[in-house]
Amino acid sequence: MYRICLALVCLAGCARPPPAADLTKERSPLPAIDEGEFVRADGARFVIGERPVRFVGVNASLVHGGTTRADAPRLLESMAGDGVRLARVWALGETEGDEAWRRDVAFRLGPDVWVEESFEHLDRVLAEARANDVRVILVLANRWGDRGGLPQLARWAGITPRRRHLLPSELRAVLESEAARALYLAHVERLVTRRNTVTGVAYRDDPTIFAWELVNELSSPTCAAQRAQLDWVRTMSSRVRALDPNHLIAAGHIGYNSEQSLAFWKQIHRLPEIGYADTHGYPQNLVDAVDPDALGDWLDHRAASADALGLPLLVGEVGVPRGDDGPFAPRAAWFETFFDRASRDGTDGVLLWIYRPWQEHEDSHGIWPWGPLAEETAPVRRLLQARAKPWDRVEANGAPDSDWALGVERVVPFVEGDWEGETLEVDPWALAEGCAESDSAWLLYALPWQARAGRLDLAIPGETQGALRVLLDGRVVGTWRQGRFTQSHPPPLGTVTWMRLEALDADGAALLRRFTTTLPGATRLALTLHTP
Repeated sequence: MYRICLALVCLAGCARPPPAADLTKERSPLPAIDEGEFVRADGARFVIGERPVRFVGVNASLVHGGTTRADAPRLLESMAGDGVRLARVWALGETEGDEAWRRDVAFRLGPDVWVEESFEHLDRVLAEARANDVRVILVLANRWGDRGGLPQLARWAGITPRRRHLLPSELRAVLESEAARALYLAHVERLVTRRNTVTGVAYRDDPTIFAWELVNELSSPTCAAQRAQLDWVRTMSSRVRALDPNHLIAAGHIGYNSEQSLAFWKQIHRLPEIGYADTHGYPQNLVDAVDPDALGDWLDHRAASADALGLPLLVGEVGVPRGDDGPFAPRAAWFETFFDRASRDGTDGVLLWIYRPWQEHEDSHGIWPWGPLAEETAPVRRLLQARAKPWDRVEANGAPDSDWALGVERVVPFVEGDWEGETLEVDPWALAEGCAESDSAWLLYALPWQARAGRLDLAIPGETQGALRVLLDGRVVGTWRQGRFTQSHPPPLGTVTWMRLEALDADGAALLRRFTTTLPGATRLALTLHTP
């Protein structure tokens, strides 16, 4: 999920508040972190030494912010008490400005302006994690604009994003940019070659580090961007491996939701330096995840796909919203079913989103070991304790569960578009998926109907040529030809409908190519819903 992530610990000798004592503490019987005992991938399983292992863990807020950093030792101690033996941490942060608070959230205040205090804090995080037998995945960059991320690297590289998060064509430009690559590698090399100022151990020699994750939630919805991403991951994973022969490397791919994105997900995970398969899952973003069992069906498919690749599967983020009522209550029941299915499928790790210190504000996905919401989230913590014991390794099903057929309608994306009265001005640069490699060019866009009804008009302004087949939710509803298309059968109220445009001739392919391969321009799709 694009948002925050981890950081930690206080200086040795700091006074520590007592950990929360409302739950019974019991350590997971996974082996302690010993010198030279790196986690490795042995086929489709993780091993420590010769022992197969699987992990129950969390994403944890431990790095960004002064109060967060002060609370980090207490939080890590609580995590260990809850049986957590693997934590995912954002070792990143890019911003600009002279305000003092920026030094508590950033590792970098400019292309060559490093915040040594943040690196020293990460040193303490790793030292404290080692003391609590918690291994750590270090995430090196963020695809999204939270904490700076690739959008900030883009600005420093001379590419100006139109919005907070990179649009597909902008992402491709950043991945291809030699300047942006150099900026990214400068941070990577600074971390991977660092020697911990607390323990004296070089990062590349520290078994506390579980893996280097190249970037959080990187995915490319266009063919051109996918080629750029494949080359980028190949290049960056090779560079990390040259610096560090010991640790696993993760691509940080968010996952897949269609046959096309599944094929690309497999390409990424077949690269030689990628050590395990990763995916993220949030039921509120999955249209068919209407109950815990349906979310389990989603996991079945990913477990089978990873097994077919011969790689371990680690669910890097799975989050369920809080709430006393509504479709995701009780929350712990969703997680419990997910753990049951993960055990059955042979999934090698599950990391919940998100374990955090109480800081006077709520979070829709928070898990708090202390504070006014600790009692509310105690059932999730008790579940962590119960499931922290090693699972028996079982074979994955070998074939995707037939209850979860792939289809573009399965995932609701972050929709870009603004209503002006009855008209939705669609920015095609924020399309869900698209490819314009030949006359079979296509573009897919999610339309947020927002409980509107009536006739749909589709217009592409400007001088345009070509013919496009128009599909709504996989059903052919007509053809657009150089002007306007009208669909008189509106979608159901309050839903997200997928509109797919397919080129029927070379001019139509050229039109869609402009949408999917060119940096943002003025052309927009005008979708008008006329109220009956």
